[in-house]
Order: sequence, then structure tokens, then C-alpha cells
Amino acid sequence: MNNTINSALLKRLKETYKEGTRVQLENMDDFQAPPKGTKGSVQFVDDIGTIHVKWDNGSTLGLVYGQDSCWILRTVTTVCYGEKRVWDSREDAMSYFLEGILNCEGSERDRYATVYAGLKNGDDYVTDGD
Repeated sequence: MNNTINSALLKRLKETYKEGTRVQLENMDDFQAPPKGTKGSVQFVDDIGTIHVKWDNGSTLGLVYGQDSCWILRTVTTVCYGEKRVWDSREDAMSYFLEGILNCEGSERDRYATVYAGLKNGDDYVTDGD
């Protein structure tokens, strides 16, 4: 196995898989691999192109470029009542805030509605206005 990678590809990998990027495992050719579908956060990309991930199940096994595969999750971030939360899917965040709208009233409902509207509008970072 050749452990060299050209500098342009390495640069692109490091730009694409920045620290904190959320990923979901598609395939990993290793008997210790987390199950397909496991999510995790990128820690870094090393100089041979291995994408080091802290998987949500506790594993830290890296993805080998050209052998393993994952999906980048398009996360959204919300801040409501001062609590910052990163969501792995817009749909999950929208469902949460819609439920809040339906089960609250007054200023609390307004906060949830503000966040929900921002998510529906396509914003990736939404606050409740405070």
C-alpha cells in the first residue's frame, strides 16, 4: 500500500475535513470499525490523508483516504435561551423547535418561532434574538 498523497489533494482534504466537521460513516475496511451510520467529529487530517475522527460511540479510528468513506453532515447551529446546540440535520432541529411552538405560549413560543423561521429560511446559524 502506498502511503503517499500529492500535496494538492492533501490540501483539499484538510480544507474539506476541518476540525469539528460532522461526518457519518458509510464504509470502513477494518474489523474494529464503528457500525455503518455512526456519526462523529473530525479531529484533524494527517500528512498521509487519514481523516481522524472522534466517533460518537467513543471510537477514534481514522478514515483512510481512498479506502474508507463517509458523508459530511450539513449541520445547523441554534442558540435558544443562551444554549448553543449543533444539529446533525436541519430537519431534526426544525422538528424540535416546531414542537416547542406547539407546546408553549407567550415569549417562550416567540423564541421557538424565531429560531424555527430562521431554520425554515435556510439559515445555518440561528438565534432566538437574545
